[in-house]
Amino acid sequence: MSITIDESDLKEILTRLEMKIDNVQKDVGEIKISMTEFKGELKRVEVELGGEIKSLDEKVIGFGKRNPNIACNSYFRWLC
Repeated sequence: MSITIDESDLKEILTRLEMKIDNVQKDVGEIKISMTEFKGELKRVEVELGGEIKSLDEKVIGFGKRNPNIACNSYFRWLC
């Protein structure tokens, strides 16, 4: 059993494959853009949280220094 494919069928197959490749390339490009945007947003949140964590850390340490008896007998025991 042999299958014959004429030239026009081959051209159509090639055209469809090229279109599929183009679509995949567009999808990959969109994914790269999305990842870049996500990384930028993640960095922004990381910077914001870093500032808030530092501020809270300073407040906890300040509380422990102002109230050593409370700090040593509670959750803040690690400050002593």
